[in-house]
Amino acid sequence: MLAMVLALVVADWVVRRTVEQRVAAAAESVVGTRPSVEIGGWSALVGLATDRWSSVRLTAEQASSTIEGQDVRLAMDLEGQGVEGLARGETITTRRAVGHVTLGWQDLGRLAHIRLAPAGDGGVVATTDVTVMGERVPMRVVSRPTIAVDAQQLHLMEASATLDGVDVPPDVVKGMLPRVQSRVALPALPGMRFVTVQAETDGARLGVDGRDLSLRRP
Repeated sequence: MLAMVLALVVADWVVRRTVEQRVAAAAESVVGTRPSVEIGGWSALVGLATDRWSSVRLTAEQASSTIEGQDVRLAMDLEGQGVEGLARGETITTRRAVGHVTLGWQDLGRLAHIRLAPAGDGGVVATTDVTVMGERVPMRVVSRPTIAVDAQQLHLMEASATLDGVDVPPDVVKGMLPRVQSRVALPALPGMRFVTVQAETDGARLGVDGRDLSLRRP
């Protein structure tokens, strides 16, 4: 009996690792690096028999993408729910996928053409120099990131600024630093949409949601 139990445990482990490697290979062409994959559920052998899996988690610290012709790096943590086709067939399908993608401040700043950093309390601080009476003066602008879901863009809105430590009226901010209000395109994840954003220490954490996704094996 013990030998049978051990054989089942080993077989389950082998199946789980084999299927995880297949998913990682299929996802690599999308995220630009080999991600880590973890299959949910209590038994991989049951999943193998039905080719239906309750969940699959995919993580990648150095995923790559291109936004407006510029290469960026992303940290991804995604979970697929109601997954089929991992063990057989040419296409992996997922009923729903949720998670988050983090775009670092350095890359985001390049896209927005301004230096960006977290400001605390969910805000973003932009720093730049402006010319006042022929002199370059440092300006600090604090704004709040939002997602334009239909356009799939990141907006920095409700900006308030200080110029060399002095508060600047909102209408002046808009005229002096229009780039802070600019729209930043977001990376394309096939079948998924960005729906939320939160300013974190390491970058803008973008919440994603997708339904009825498919991924072909390489």
